[in-house]
Amino acid sequence: MQPQQKQQTKKVEFKFNLNLRRLMVWILILFLFLPGLVKLR
Repeated sequence: MQPQQKQQTKKVEFKFNLNLRRLMVWILILFLFLPGLVKLR
């Protein structure tokens, strides 16, 4: 029963890491594109 529980938490942790990475990518994209958008105005 114990190993099963551990695997479950590992899966959730991986999912969280994936979401965090995606969020960081979006933030980077925003930082790269925002100055360009401001210049266009």
